[in-house]
Amino acid sequence: MLFSERKEIAHTFTMEKFLSGIHYFRCHSYTELIALVNVLPEFLSGHPKVKFILVDSIAALFRHGFTDMALRNRLLAGLGQDLIKMASTVHLAVVMTNQMTTRIAHGPGEQ
Repeated sequence: MLFSERKEIAHTFTMEKFLSGIHYFRCHSYTELIALVNVLPEFLSGHPKVKFILVDSIAALFRHGFTDMALRNRLLAGLGQDLIKMASTVHLAVVMTNQMTTRIAHGPGEQ
């Protein structure tokens, strides 16, 4: 890319223009997340320019309300499998993050 082309792009760049290409979905429960993943193929067929999906803190919605950990793990694994299948059939990248926290305990006499 030539310097003049870069300068033109930089000159016409706006935050509104950049954000207009982003689709954002916020899920408040694991059932909403499962429902969203189930309708994503239909959404993607109507939006063929989508090439990247980010699922932030995927396990956060599954932390509470589960007494059956095997069911929780099956649901999480199923979501992962559905997203992997979508990535390969629609040719897009999928990134899932999981929040981790480390607590450092002080030894005796330390603060």
